[in-house]
Amino acid sequence: AMHDEHAADEERQALRARAAVRDEDIKRLAARLAGDRSLAARLGSWRADCPPGMLTELAEAAETAGRTAVTAEAALVEARTVR
Repeated sequence: AMHDEHAADEERQALRARAAVRDEDIKRLAARLAGDRSLAARLGSWRADCPPGMLTELAEAAETAGRTAVTAEAALVEARTVR
């Protein structure tokens, strides 16, 4: 009987240890899930604020701004040279 109690106690300890490991795994997964949900919400918000085609428009605006900056820089250099 003593041997069975000892074996049962060892089994209970092993089960507790495995349950503790699972609890930690669950906590890590829950944290990742919360992060994923937060990211999904941010992406949804971004999609609402940035409809299809908006990135193309922004890229074109950036390109135009770049060309304007080059032209302005050239005009500035010319103006400094004239002085």
